[in-house]
Amino acid sequence: MSNAATKTGLEGAVVEIPQLGVTTQTDNSGRFVLSGLPAGNHEVIVSYIGLDNAKTQVAVADGQRAVRDVELTTNIYKLDAFKVTGEREGYALALTMQRNAENVKNVVAMDSYGNLPNLSVGEVVMRLPGVAPITQDEGLNYAIQVRGMPGNLNTVTMDGQRMPSIGTNRALELHTVSATLYEQMELVKGLTPDASADSLGGNVNLKTRSTLNMKEKRRLNF
Repeated sequence: MSNAATKTGLEGAVVEIPQLGVTTQTDNSGRFVLSGLPAGNHEVIVSYIGLDNAKTQVAVADGQRAVRDVELTTNIYKLDAFKVTGEREGYALALTMQRNAENVKNVVAMDSYGNLPNLSVGEVVMRLPGVAPITQDEGLNYAIQVRGMPGNLNTVTMDGQRMPSIGTNRALELHTVSATLYEQMELVKGLTPDASADSLGGNVNLKTRSTLNMKEKRRLNF
């Protein structure tokens, strides 16, 4: 599953076969698997925020695997006579992940904050609901309160791995971390059983950028 204009894999796209009541979602590379389908022709409907729904027919034979590539687009790309200003695709992906989440969390794309004077993680996360900044003497946001909990009762992870603090408590110095290094940020407020017990207020998870999310060819310079 990819965007026809950018050739980027679409994560979190909803794939369903209404006649069978089967629904799934694409992974971070835009791929999906529907297993246990009966033989025959099936109509597959794909939907994604900001793009038009796509319908395709897939013929499934007994004991064989059917492969189908689907590209989603929108009529906005065809309006050459108009100048259309829209939100970036990273924002649509963030909304999709927030909608499909099994717990309470906010997901934001870092490319939505391109005009901040100080693009640190502390400046970005303070703009999310339920977050209050903790400032130092210079006015920099070095820590955050989530739902009223102090900074040492919130955790910060990078791709799911805990980021240590260099201070005297467990609160990470967010003003020292540049937000431009990351593609996406998650603020988890409803923790699942696998989360750390010291994340009473919430957890900020920073996702690094990856070329594996792009469908186009990779180029290596060395």
